[in-house]
Amino acid sequence: MQLDVEKCTATNPVSSMEHHVFVLQSSDKDQVNASIASREGRTIFFVRTQHGVDRLADRLALKGIPVRALHCGKTQAVHNRTLAQFKSGATKVLVATDVAARGIHVDDVSHVVHVDAPTDPKDYLHRAGRTVRAGESGVVATLTT
Repeated sequence: MQLDVEKCTATNPVSSMEHHVFVLQSSDKDQVNASIASREGRTIFFVRTQHGVDRLADRLALKGIPVRALHCGKTQAVHNRTLAQFKSGATKVLVATDVAARGIHVDDVSHVVHVDAPTDPKDYLHRAGRTVRAGESGVVATLTT
């Protein structure tokens, strides 16, 4: 994916965000996701489909990682409960579709992981922007095979 920075606008530049791309074998993706999810700090994993969100959340939960899933297939009550748990720190890992990329505010998200890379540069910026709220710094990783 090529990010055309000239087309993207921001009110102030973000220099406190690190970007990484990891090229993996398909067979290593689950282990890498679990390794990232088990570290300290709040992490959001972005996945393209609702089914993919549920599948990744289930795989992380099977490894003993407290995780919640968020997508449009969930009820509003589940959305509210999931976000409340993530905001409070009761759950430190959120797996979501782009429903979480815009319109929600959660402080102290230290890592964003693009399990499925976005196809639009604006989607990339909105997802990545979850890490740099209120002047904080963050790490953005894109996983690809």
